[in-house]
Amino acid sequence: MPRISDLKIDYVIIGKRIRDARLFRNISIKELSELMNVSLVYISRVESGNKGLINLKRVFEFAHYLQVPVSYILDDASMYEQNYLAKDFSRIFQGLEPRTRQFLYTVAAEVEKRQHEDDGEE
Repeated sequence: MPRISDLKIDYVIIGKRIRDARLFRNISIKELSELMNVSLVYISRVESGNKGLINLKRVFEFAHYLQVPVSYILDDASMYEQNYLAKDFSRIFQGLEPRTRQFLYTVAAEVEKRQHEDDGEE
């Protein structure tokens, strides 16, 4: 298990999920910034994934105003979690045409194969 000091949080995926929830709810950045009493620039930077701008209190505020569970924002957002990006990848994959799915599957299988080969060389 990695040390907590080595924890890698994917702020980009957190920001993307916040942005997706905001757009789904048809809330503008201006409206959200007024609800949360923060600047437009802050919202924009969080949605862009700027590292270290968001704390746990703000995550709960975003979840509250965007009417999503906190877990929607935070689940699998650590690069050390076994399911890192699995939900997001699955959602994207489901929306693709069969030919594109096949192509991505082939690429992923090749990457996995090479990763196992590299692991064996160490």
